[in-house]
Amino acid sequence: MVAFYRNIGLKTLAGMKWAAENLPISYYYSTSDDDMWIDMLKVKELIDQYRGVVVEKDWPEFPIICTYKWWRGSAEPLRNQWDKNSVSKEQYRWPYWPAFCFGGMYTTSVNVIKQLWELSTKSLPFYNVDDVWITGLLRQKLQMPSEMVIRPDQHAAKHYREFKKTNAKKVLKKFTQQWRSFLKTIENKNVCWW
Repeated sequence: MVAFYRNIGLKTLAGMKWAAENLPISYYYSTSDDDMWIDMLKVKELIDQYRGVVVEKDWPEFPIICTYKWWRGSAEPLRNQWDKNSVSKEQYRWPYWPAFCFGGMYTTSVNVIKQLWELSTKSLPFYNVDDVWITGLLRQKLQMPSEMVIRPDQHAAKHYREFKKTNAKKVLKKFTQQWRSFLKTIENKNVCWW
């Protein structure tokens, strides 16, 4: 199992490479694990909200929005060689990671992804901790400040385990009601923004 996770970042890099080579830089890019529950309307709301923040703060790039989870603080690299997220001191000598988004899901612009992809081809890879590597270490190399790693008030994605712990019947009933309500609000509405 540990060997599999050592290469899981290749999946993320393949998506980034494809987006960088095939999508206009004005598009937005989200990456997600396959076991996430995603509220796409919330993702759109977050993108719209931070488009305004980019203008307000005069940022040169769109930020990285942690649509699942965010870490800013004193996250220490795991040093146990048997852990799937282990990183040796030879690979990363510092005692703490920079601010980063958990890889469950994050969103940014294709332009930022293109720059991160290009940096990844010239950088020591951390395939097993690709979320820290891409949204933390490579982001720092772009000179994108930690302030641009966004922790929204509400997340747009939940991990399957979080959903599974809830009373599933009650949650599904509520979801069905919300879905019906949502369908009524969008019957004649264009929700695409590109």
